[in-house]
Amino acid sequence: GNWRFNWISWSLYSNIKNVNVFLANVDLVPTETAGEAASIETMKAEAYFIRAFDYHNLMRSYGGVVLVDQPFELGEDFLSINRSSLDATLDFILADCDKAIAGLSNDMDQGRATKGAAAALKSRILSWSTGELMHGAYSSDELVSFKSKSRASLLADAKTIAKAIMDGT
Repeated sequence: GNWRFNWISWSLYSNIKNVNVFLANVDLVPTETAGEAASIETMKAEAYFIRAFDYHNLMRSYGGVVLVDQPFELGEDFLSINRSSLDATLDFILADCDKAIAGLSNDMDQGRATKGAAAALKSRILSWSTGELMHGAYSSDELVSFKSKSRASLLADAKTIAKAIMDGT
């Protein structure tokens, strides 16, 4: 169909797979200079940003999703992999955002993630998570409703990170 949100689909796992393969192998790349080592650290932070961005889109569309942080191996038992709760999905995204924030700078480079972009993504998913629908108004199922997070605490966290963005810290 001609649905304008077709890009928000389970196919985002293709991006996530690529990020996981990169993160699992990037430390094996030999470096000869401090600059090369620093570039690898920046690329790792960018990879965490991409994975957080993809999972944020999946979570906003589907609630709790299958969380994958390692490449799959041939012969792996895929029947043992289940969707995670909304709480666990948000925690995963926030952890990736924090890794991205820690490793990125605010130097602007076309097409590259910045510390501010990662912080904005964190604030966005926290803000989205404060909605009534994710707190039992739609369903009490853990795949679509938070069990261990209050709307007030999520909003406070969203405000804190948004303030840090505005203050440039």
